Amino acid sequence: MSQESSRKIKSIEINPVVAIPDKPDVDGAVNVGRSLMQDLLSGYSSLPRNVGYQFGAYMDANDVKMDEIVLRTFRRYLKEQGHFELREGADATLELAIIRYGFKMPAFDITKNMRSPELHISATLRAKDSTVLSSRHEFLMRGSEFTHAHSIQALWGNPRLVERSLEEASCVITYLLLSELHPARPSSDGSLGDEPGGPVCDPVVHIESAIACKPGVGCVNHKTETWEFRPSRNPKDLRGMCAPDVGCADQ
Repeated sequence: MSQESSRKIKSIEINPVVAIPDKPDVDGAVNVGRSLMQDLLSGYSSLPRNVGYQFGAYMDANDVKMDEIVLRTFRRYLKEQGHFELREGADATLELAIIRYGFKMPAFDITKNMRSPELHISATLRAKDSTVLSSRHEFLMRGSEFTHAHSIQALWGNPRLVERSLEEASCVITYLLLSELHPARPSSDGSLGDEPGGPVCDPVVHIESAIACKPGVGCVNHKTETWEFRPSRNPKDLRGMCAPDVGCADQ
């Protein structure tokens, strides 16, 4: 989007209808021992079977909605950055479409049972008169340094891990697509400076504790943990990657 258009846009609303494929693209589990033997006998590497329809049904049954994840991360980003007001009847409308999403086997994965999130999203910003102000798309491929891989067995066994991994990918894509919409800001020397770049997302975990007491039973301390991924305030200065249940690694 041009600087002139950026200065005119003061508020943005997000179209709540996000286009999405009818199924994710997911590489299923592979019997490692059998696969290695077949590879040795045949002279080529076997590929895992796509289990997108089954995995999509698993996500639906556990209320993991890719379109809602994307809406949530885009709304959070706009609210936290504060460059534009997020409201209905805004100066411009952001239209989102999920082109592809799922979990794929990283390249050169010997075990073939680790899966990285993949995500491809397009974003179109339209003015009130339907003029296209900006139209971009970004994709996150398997094995990206900005996301973490999980075993396909762990993903099948923990729908919250599925949601968390897809939100991590969505956070990165959100940063890539929206960081260029920032109005240019004057730098210390008076020139127009750029926003810091780098799609690094960190997990933020919120823990709430409450004590419930019942006569004749006693008191129990209930802890509730919620999490979300947020873009780094200054990605260029960040040299670590962190994720819940994974830990941190220096870059």
